[in-house]
Amino acid sequence: MLTKNDSRLTFPPAVVSRHAVNGRCGLRLSLAALLLLLPIRTAADGFLALPAVDDRLELRAALLPEGWAGALQIAAFWQTAPVEEAEPPVRTMAYLVRDADALYVAFHLEDPRPEEIRAPFGDRDAVRSDQDFVQVEIDAEGSGRSARLYRVNPRGVQTDGVFSEATQQDDLAPDFTFETLTRITPGGWVAAFRIPLVELGMPKRSRGEWRVMLFRNYPRANTYQMASALVPRGFNCWLCHAMPLAGTSGIASRPLLAVTPYLVASRTSPGMPAGGTGAALEGGLDLRWQPSAGTVVEATVNPDFSQVEADAPVLDIGAAFALLYAEKRSFFMEGVELLTTPIPVVYTRSVTAPSFGLRTTGTLGTTSYGVLIARDDGGGSVLIPGPTSSRFVPQNFASTVFLARARWEPKSMFTPGLMLSAREVEGGGYNRVVGPDIQWRPGPSDRIAAQFLLSSTQEFVRPGLDPAFDGKQQASHAFAFSWDHTTKGPGFSLEANEIGAGFRAHNGFVPQVDRRGWSGGAWYRFYPGGWFTQLEPGVAAEHSRDLHGRLLSSALVGRLRFQGKRGLVGALEVHTHERQRTADRVLEVTHAVLTISAQPGRRLPVLDLMLRAGEDVDADNARVGGGASASLNATLRPNDRLELLGRLEHRWLNAAEGPQRARTFSATAARLKSTYAFSVSTLLRFLAQYERVSRDPALYRLPVPRNEGTLGMSLLVTWRPTLRTVVFLGVGDRRLLDEDGSLLPPGRQFFAKASYGL
Repeated sequence: MLTKNDSRLTFPPAVVSRHAVNGRCGLRLSLAALLLLLPIRTAADGFLALPAVDDRLELRAALLPEGWAGALQIAAFWQTAPVEEAEPPVRTMAYLVRDADALYVAFHLEDPRPEEIRAPFGDRDAVRSDQDFVQVEIDAEGSGRSARLYRVNPRGVQTDGVFSEATQQDDLAPDFTFETLTRITPGGWVAAFRIPLVELGMPKRSRGEWRVMLFRNYPRANTYQMASALVPRGFNCWLCHAMPLAGTSGIASRPLLAVTPYLVASRTSPGMPAGGTGAALEGGLDLRWQPSAGTVVEATVNPDFSQVEADAPVLDIGAAFALLYAEKRSFFMEGVELLTTPIPVVYTRSVTAPSFGLRTTGTLGTTSYGVLIARDDGGGSVLIPGPTSSRFVPQNFASTVFLARARWEPKSMFTPGLMLSAREVEGGGYNRVVGPDIQWRPGPSDRIAAQFLLSSTQEFVRPGLDPAFDGKQQASHAFAFSWDHTTKGPGFSLEANEIGAGFRAHNGFVPQVDRRGWSGGAWYRFYPGGWFTQLEPGVAAEHSRDLHGRLLSSALVGRLRFQGKRGLVGALEVHTHERQRTADRVLEVTHAVLTISAQPGRRLPVLDLMLRAGEDVDADNARVGGGASASLNATLRPNDRLELLGRLEHRWLNAAEGPQRARTFSATAARLKSTYAFSVSTLLRFLAQYERVSRDPALYRLPVPRNEGTLGMSLLVTWRPTLRTVVFLGVGDRRLLDEDGSLLPPGRQFFAKASYGL
């Protein structure tokens, strides 16, 4: 095993050549490459060569000191946080090899104090930055646009998803099939992955050239993050630095068929928010067929889209526009990176109650594509947008949803795409949206995106639901542009958009229309060291008008962002003379916002705080008031099996009424989620959520209740031996708050669900 200061802890030669243009840094790496003694294999074109073996490998063998004989060894890991381009505080070795069916990756991770390893048990996709983990990111297309990520913590808890260069975010919603094996040792821990090649979504055009990034998270006094590639400061691309890997050409494309039937039994009493009362027994089927590498067809019949995980309560009182909720239904979550565009034309939670769905994704030449068709039986809500506010109205009609997306991905960093979205309503009415978009990286410090859309809409004829449903036809457009520029020191961002008054996206989430505006910001980054590892003072501005020239909003914001020890990340913002149109009035407010996120320790791994104080807009009554809001999120782990997640949010507003100020409203939302893990596959979860809003009806223009709110609780047992084999047993209880503040009798539901992956 190499020592920490061994000069061979550097880049392999193929990676050194990619950064040789970076002056002094390139010279240092080139000299170190001459000393590299590890058996690194390189292909003729400079790519690292992935060894292949004929026999199926044993995953357990990777946990032994000798590992797999002949595997590609990676000893070069660089710190990406809290200080980029620095040598890691601990040593990491990785080994890669493949057989005919799978890629194998092993990590040997040294730790001078293994008793401090943060390795809680938990549910799938629950491995976050407050835990020790290792991650494999694979861009099997070699395009640098996105990568599938596979993550595991020392207890063997798996997390997976997709990293998108366009958003610079990990989307943990998609699920993939892979095996892991872990072990905590006296000197650290070891982990091994077996990732089926058929799961990597390799396109038919692949010449066997991947881009791979290996990653280690090490949370201690600082949260250290280390990668198998040097990512210099000031670069806002990630995969452009990944290791180029050859040796995957000639892999046979093997068809894959997965069938998952399910059965749900429930008994519901009156008082629950949705669904009928009495006993119910339903079944359904999910099917996944992968006829060739890079092509996937999925179908679902009578899908169970009941949400085992409830939405966290959000205080939207006094808000002018609708709020976005995350998708949690598995059928809609895979392939979401392909449907993500600058204008959110696709918001799958707009499909409320599908009776069937069909989706296919794949590649044709240099084009990635996705198509989704679903029948929505309705029962939810339709978003009606406007220039100063939006509203929801009931959706008591059925419709057919169609989504199609194509994205051309040549070897250059210029990526054009095309989006088509349509919803056809039974009995008349439709909404159709189409338009191109681009993503472009002219350099490692710049990211540019743009989209142009045309919409054509014939409103449904439902005047009893809402006056907007009058059957009229309208057509309009939408445009969005953004440019982000990041360097070691100065940086800026710029956005511009225009959305016509008649623009509609019934499959998406566009709550504001009849708007033309711009926003931007500029900043300068410092790296002082000590407690604060990064400081970023800056300024931001925003201005928008409707298409008739009336002011909608404007703001000037001074801000200071900071990062530091114990995972500290935060910002202080001062909004001065911020103007906002509400109804027919332009209101002006001044307020300050402080956000802080930290990872104090092993038993208190997450602590988030938000404070807002000053003036605020009461959109319900079109006036300004003085008030404050605060939210606190905390995660407590008394031991590695028990996790408590708490959230508390409170908001109040005093609106001026003549010379007096009176409490217009106060609102509180609280959430407690407790999870006990008997093992990696078996968990017990208790969830309690409380919301309450108290108002002074005399201060409102329209009649409002003095008190309203809910109290909900649920108990759930989960057994998940494999990705698609799951058993849920649970009970839920929901109570409404009466006008006088007392709780009404509860509505209750018992349910059981079982699915079995074939």
